[in-house]
Amino acid sequence: MKIADQARNDKAILYDFIHFHVLEFKDRKRRMIMKRILLLSVIILALAACGRQTQEYIEEPEYATEELEIPEIPYEPDITPEVHIIPEPSAPEPEIIIESVIDFTMAANLFSQAQDIWDADNGELWGIPLHAPLVIACALTREAVACQPLGLDFTRQTVGDTAIYAGTLPGGVLIGNTASRIRGQYAGMMTLCFMLGLDFDEREMLSILVHEGFHVIQPQLHGHTGARMLENVESEDAQNKFVLELAALFAAWNNTGDKRLANINDALYFRNSRRQTYQTRHENQLEIGEGLVVYTADLMLIRSRDEFSDYLAYHVERIANDTMAQSAFATALSWGYYSAPLYALLLDEFCTTWRTGEINRDTNLGLLLQTAVGIEELTPPTDMEQYGYTAITAATRERMVNLEMQILSALQALAQPQIRLTSMSGYGLEMDNVFFIPNGRVEDARPGADVWMITSGILKCHWGRLDLDYGYLRNNLSGDFRLSAPHFEVAENRIYGDGWTIELNDGWVLSQSPGGGGFVRRG
Repeated sequence: MKIADQARNDKAILYDFIHFHVLEFKDRKRRMIMKRILLLSVIILALAACGRQTQEYIEEPEYATEELEIPEIPYEPDITPEVHIIPEPSAPEPEIIIESVIDFTMAANLFSQAQDIWDADNGELWGIPLHAPLVIACALTREAVACQPLGLDFTRQTVGDTAIYAGTLPGGVLIGNTASRIRGQYAGMMTLCFMLGLDFDEREMLSILVHEGFHVIQPQLHGHTGARMLENVESEDAQNKFVLELAALFAAWNNTGDKRLANINDALYFRNSRRQTYQTRHENQLEIGEGLVVYTADLMLIRSRDEFSDYLAYHVERIANDTMAQSAFATALSWGYYSAPLYALLLDEFCTTWRTGEINRDTNLGLLLQTAVGIEELTPPTDMEQYGYTAITAATRERMVNLEMQILSALQALAQPQIRLTSMSGYGLEMDNVFFIPNGRVEDARPGADVWMITSGILKCHWGRLDLDYGYLRNNLSGDFRLSAPHFEVAENRIYGDGWTIELNDGWVLSQSPGGGGFVRRG
């Protein structure tokens, strides 16, 4: 099995996290808008009642209203969605051959393989069928190919014996590696940009599709799916304990007998010590909502123990030796994706019925394993060097220093003039490199929110396109992007800066500010 490189895996994990919190932010915005609408309705009803009592005509004053766009209700991982498997039409539909940036043959092959995997499982793993709607989409053009119509005005295309549906996604549909809400139902989605990053490796693309498909199904099983904002995980010692727990679990996977039990004891000791000392929060939710998704997808694709060992060894070593990070919680985020598969695989050997029990967002997989192996009281590890303690702590120290230097550089860039690029729903965004500045470090950031900085990627919107080779594009989980632009030149519809280029659509111009920077607006 081909193993993706470190940046590719970090990007996959970060995409999952970003997409969840973009949805979370949009959900809060939707609730705020609905509250305003409800309040306005109450006021109107009250005025109408007064008018009926006095039988007098009251002329309403003209209020300056802000035109608000109400987005579609976003993905809510804690609400169990209904999965609608739409049957194929009984009679052939007239077929119109269309062109797309997405390869129809490749899409049909991936959809067909995913269906075969789910058919082979036949509900064995979790007790229910795992078939889910799947979509491949381009974030820049919004073109998409689905295995089902999904209630959209998509055109049916036939590739061999497989029917697929192609068209353009509406503006309110979030595009990303996620379970995306489309016309009232959810579908597992993978982006064309991410497929490019995988060099179109079929095995890895299939793994992502099956992964995102299980995100659609998981709420029916566990009442929860997706990542949660981890709290109190930023300290150096806490990060060391995340990695040491992983290393001890991997040692337990490879050992037997008393050595295996000792490794399990050590892993649980690191886990409990971290939680008690730092009061870390949402670890269980991350393991259930992402880790068990990784376990499910990989279990369906990986058939041998040796292959699983190679796969896990790569990821444990990658996390242990990582000296660069996108945020202070990146190590903890990666931990949750691979600690849960290790706990689940060990539980499969010690307690084969564990999946039939009640599992929810608060289930502690470590406690399940401790009970299954019969460890009553945990004891401190006697040899931490067997897990690579010296190398792990050195890598953590270097990672934290590098992250702080990156944050300081970004803060200096944010103090320079900026070009504001306000977006609407339906913007396209491809991020090659991104990292987070913790909340409180940026003066005008939204309270309680980290600011994420894109250092390379592509942003496409109604006003045009930004190609960022290197630089700092700021966003704090909203539709407002700000590009650090201390120096730039304007030539017709293009704006050139150091490491970036903006190409404006017809009817759009850059309005420059006296102190530097500016904002893009309609001409």
